Amino acid sequence: MMTEVFTHNYGHFDLLPNEMVINILISIDVNTLFDCRLVCKRWQKLIDTYVFQEKAFRENKFVNNGQGYYSFSQISANDVRRLDLPWYVFYIICKYDPFNRNLVKNHCGQYGWKYWESNNDSFSSQNDLNCFWTVEQIPQSAHLMLDDSNFDGHTSCFSSYEKRSLTKDQEIVFKDHGLNDNIMKTLQPQIAVSAWYRCANHAAGKYTLRVYLNNASKHLLQAHIISKKMSEDRISLWNKVSYMFQTEGNESYLTISHYMENRPQFPLLLYVIDGFKVSGSVIKILLPSKFKSK
Repeated sequence: MMTEVFTHNYGHFDLLPNEMVINILISIDVNTLFDCRLVCKRWQKLIDTYVFQEKAFRENKFVNNGQGYYSFSQISANDVRRLDLPWYVFYIICKYDPFNRNLVKNHCGQYGWKYWESNNDSFSSQNDLNCFWTVEQIPQSAHLMLDDSNFDGHTSCFSSYEKRSLTKDQEIVFKDHGLNDNIMKTLQPQIAVSAWYRCANHAAGKYTLRVYLNNASKHLLQAHIISKKMSEDRISLWNKVSYMFQTEGNESYLTISHYMENRPQFPLLLYVIDGFKVSGSVIKILLPSKFKSK
């Protein structure tokens, strides 16, 4: 409705100085503002050059309970105005806020098995998955891990007490977060990956974190595999694995996979008391911080 009003009366706006037009346009919701780019060349230039960036700057004070956009979490609030980014990046931030935030859903098992899948052939149903995985509370003694801000206050983890090998996977489609092919090609952002794991006290297995980057045609572009064999000096301790991808611009989706190879060395009863655990899965697409020259 507001777009229609502006379309039929934009001639009156020609009498207003740019500063006043910019302040009026900033107050419009992000989707309507996107449509307003089609009203006239003047509006399009003002919106693309100033409005979206200024809107992101002003709204940054109020979103996420006053904490600001996740996308700007790596820079000071005042530097938002200095960012040298295309207008559509600010539009995506105002609408989706996709950068510098954890895109993994249910990263600590706080919602049970939701959003995760397994490629184990022996699992034919959700009930099978729930039989071999459970969610537990992480003891407060693991304070170094729980202090990791990526846990978002959650204190749960996935636990497995089954002696077979197990996997759990999650696929992240970038366009679902506003990161379409144009955004990825323009920014070629880095992608940060990490997770916490702990082996059973009486197991000598292996933990593997697998991350795959694919294009829209499902062709594998990049992969990184981190495998950690359980050693006596690390048993019962929580360990963190991490990696940083440099994208090339044609990545469309990512798959994160946890693989646990369980090999109990002692009677299974001891293994049942203390199973394999994983938590704090993180996938973050980082916003490049390029600033305008003064």
